[in-house]
Amino acid sequence: MINFTVFPRLPVELQDAIWALSLAEPEPEVCIVWPLDLEAPEDQPTLPFIVDTAWPSIAHVCRAARAVALSSPLVRLRYSASAGFLVPYRAFDPSIDCLYWGVSQVNAMEFFFKKTENAALARSLRHIAIELPAMYPPSVMAEMIRESAIFVRTLSFVLPETSDTCSARTEFAPPARRCRLRDIPEGTIKEITLEDVPFLPPHRKRRQGLLEWLHARRGDMDDHVRKFNVTGDEGSAWSTPDQRFGGLEIKIQSFVEWESGQWVEVCGQRKLGLDGQAPRLYHIRGEDRRNPAEYRVLDDDCGIFCSSTKE
Repeated sequence: MINFTVFPRLPVELQDAIWALSLAEPEPEVCIVWPLDLEAPEDQPTLPFIVDTAWPSIAHVCRAARAVALSSPLVRLRYSASAGFLVPYRAFDPSIDCLYWGVSQVNAMEFFFKKTENAALARSLRHIAIELPAMYPPSVMAEMIRESAIFVRTLSFVLPETSDTCSARTEFAPPARRCRLRDIPEGTIKEITLEDVPFLPPHRKRRQGLLEWLHARRGDMDDHVRKFNVTGDEGSAWSTPDQRFGGLEIKIQSFVEWESGQWVEVCGQRKLGLDGQAPRLYHIRGEDRRNPAEYRVLDDDCGIFCSSTKE
């Protein structure tokens, strides 16, 4: 083993190679589709899809190591207005990263994946997450997965927070900083009751256990494909012989953000108003949208709620 004191005397090219080998493999991240408010199907998300990352550990060692880290194709920098300096990101990797869509984006999502130029991206997706109220109607997700994202492996329904009772209609803004999606354990899911659940018989009083709701939504998706004979290529999500989404793992998750040395839920404080009540998200017009590869666009509309209704 080479003693560390010898390292500075190695050729610069060899030092750089060693630093490059010490770069960690990319970690799974979540890509929040932007803008958060897409008013119509033709109002499409801004590309490229990218994810925030942590600084590589070697970037804090010395100037030479930092230069090697920043020369890697896995590390890019863009300006963050909330941070006041450049922050790291990388391109969205559909093999490991999760693509997240909110309620105000699902119509655009369906339109986006039906476009020919997005077919390759759809087929490469492995992980999709949606805001829980975005599951209505279930046919949207069933058709999108069966026809486009046929190799997706996980579909997550995201709650604003883990609590004993929550509304199936509650909308929220995703985190304003780097975040992750964390599984809510099944034992906890069994203890959660959903309120304001659509299409329940009157005696249920629009209340349903979250675990029961989860199983029902999978059944809705299966029934839609069988009933309407949705066509598409055989993939990993849908099993044609079994006539069900047998290859699709469905999860309940919540967003967590890094605070004070730990990952904590933050979206319980980012709930949006219902029925046109404040707060709401800003609608960002096409001519006002920035390049996500140059500017951290979520800083513009994730951290600030608009006190009026949508424009």
